[in-house]
Amino acid sequence: MNRIYVFLLLVVSMYSCNSLYYQTDFLKEVNPHEYQSYYIEGQCDDDVNAIVEQRIQNAIDVNARKLGYAPDNNGDLLVKYLIKNTSERFVEECVKEYGRFDGGEICRLRVVTYKEGALIMDFIDVATNEIVWHGAAYGPSFNDWKDADTKINDMVSALFERYYTMKK
Repeated sequence: MNRIYVFLLLVVSMYSCNSLYYQTDFLKEVNPHEYQSYYIEGQCDDDVNAIVEQRIQNAIDVNARKLGYAPDNNGDLLVKYLIKNTSERFVEECVKEYGRFDGGEICRLRVVTYKEGALIMDFIDVATNEIVWHGAAYGPSFNDWKDADTKINDMVSALFERYYTMKK
């Protein structure tokens, strides 16, 4: 019985450690196969490392080409992205600390600040100037990632997979 609990705990911990969260939306009448060419425009927060921006552009380029799209400055699909790092805060209502004196439990408020990164992508039909697909990936600050190349490629690939299959 204990082995079952250990196994379940292991499975739950593996899935809860996924630090990236995805959100997408799209127009139902859009068919990703109707586009043949693309171009990229991007914007990046000042505190995001310039190499991160280059990695994201490269990953977008690789994934667009995998779909059969050709790069073209006058393409029929604009892939527009925004890279953000934002500071987030939350308040822990009761932090129990043990002091050096007898009775030692003290309860107090504590503010925790952390950085969160976001990649927001819009696919825009150039002929109609309409957003046909919107996707975002949220997680830790891009500047804090250890194996950044792999993680950024995986994140952009996951967004493109959601675009290509039009799945939320």
